[in-house]
Amino acid sequence: MEFLDGFPADRPWTFMTDRQKGLVEAINTKVPHAVNRKCCRHILSNFRCKFPGIILNKLFWKASRSYTDEGFKEVMAQMKDLKPEAHERLCKIPFEFWARHAFQADLKNDHITNNIAESFDN
Repeated sequence: MEFLDGFPADRPWTFMTDRQKGLVEAINTKVPHAVNRKCCRHILSNFRCKFPGIILNKLFWKASRSYTDEGFKEVMAQMKDLKPEAHERLCKIPFEFWARHAFQADLKNDHITNNIAESFDN
C-alpha cells in the first residue's frame, strides 16, 4: 500500500497483474484512476489447464495480439467453432483486461504480458 501512494491522477497509469486479488484491490483503492490489465501469459497458463492444445494456444495469442476488433472477432469465432467452451471461458474475462484491440487508445502501452517484470522476480 505504501508503494501505491503518490500516483497523480493527471497522468494515465496502467498496472498489469497476474490476477492476484489482494494486489488488484490495493491498486483499485490507492490508484482508482489507473487502468488494470491482466497478463496474458498467466491467463493462458490457467486456460491451458482446462483447454490444452497447440491450436487453442495459437488462437489465444492471435486474439490477444489483434489490434482491431474485426481481427479479434474473427479469431474468437474460429475458437468458438473449434471449442465453444474455450471461447465462453475467455469471454468471461473482460476484453479490456487482456485483448489489445480493447485497450484504451490514449494509453501508449500495448503490452499484453508482464514478462519484463517477471525477469526481476528470478
